[in-house]
Amino acid sequence: MKKWLLALAVLLGAQTFAMAQALVAPSLWKNQRNSTLDITWAVPPVGGTVFGGTFTNQAQGFECKGIPYGALGHAENEKVAFTVGFLKCATSTTWTGFIRGRKMYTSWSLTYYVNGVAKTLQGKDVFTRIR
Repeated sequence: MKKWLLALAVLLGAQTFAMAQALVAPSLWKNQRNSTLDITWAVPPVGGTVFGGTFTNQAQGFECKGIPYGALGHAENEKVAFTVGFLKCATSTTWTGFIRGRKMYTSWSLTYYVNGVAKTLQGKDVFTRIR
């Protein structure tokens, strides 16, 4: 019985470690709209990993397509969040979610301004790690 409990603890610990290590640099993630998150650096401070790189939008119906913009984020265990400021379009988007293996499931919130008033669009993206 003790061996089974020890084996289960090792297995669960390895899965947690694998999820925490899923966001490494370098890595490239692509969502269902063909937009990419290219993580070029990561620093693992206490309490998670700070990471950065570029995000290139390819989503139909949105401006600022095909231009790499700076991305900055934080991952802790399976949780992840990152933000991109699309300066040319005067918008910013924040993704929050979780990582399971080679998939990142996120909700996003895009903020833009109309006549000086902040407006928000929301949606969901699933990113797949492709390298």
